[in-house]
Amino acid sequence: MEAFAVLRDAATEWWRNWLRLTVLNLVWMLSWLLVLTGPPVTLAVYAYLERLTANDDMTPGEFLAEVRRNLLRGWLWALPVIGLVASLFVSLPFYAQFAEAWARAAELAVVVLVLGWLFVQFYALPYLFAQGSRSLGQAYRNAALTAFASPLYSLVVAVALLVLLVLSVRFVGVTFLFSPVLIALAGTLAVKERLRRFGLVEGT
Repeated sequence: MEAFAVLRDAATEWWRNWLRLTVLNLVWMLSWLLVLTGPPVTLAVYAYLERLTANDDMTPGEFLAEVRRNLLRGWLWALPVIGLVASLFVSLPFYAQFAEAWARAAELAVVVLVLGWLFVQFYALPYLFAQGSRSLGQAYRNAALTAFASPLYSLVVAVALLVLLVLSVRFVGVTFLFSPVLIALAGTLAVKERLRRFGLVEGT
């Protein structure tokens, strides 16, 4: 039930702040079209959402400062993600050439590995701004521990994200208007909820 509550709360929070979050989403999409700014703006978005969910507004100047602060860290995060996704598009056509069962098993293994790594990002990026230090290694460790400690919770959230991603691919307007920032908001709220559930922060 906690997983469904987090998804509900993410939708409610987006609705309460729909104008600013729609603008934020458009800025985020534009940053990826410019390529270089995509990763640091992504981290700045998560910093913004961390502040938003703590009822602390971030000014445009502070947002730009976050972009500058996360220029190197953003690319350190993005390069492995981009590389792994690229490997998916290379590996699947390669294995498709073979009819043997081992090729199907290899295809499945690659897909599971990539999807698993992408789901870890759902927890890892919010952890980057919820934890004491902005360490990517610590964020990934915390994300993995959260996923393993909450398998059913993570499964429910992953299915919901998959549905939203399918809709985003089918309807491009969904992507440009709200789906990326809604996913990030759900991740931020999920991490906060899990920290309360594990007794690592006080409940509110």
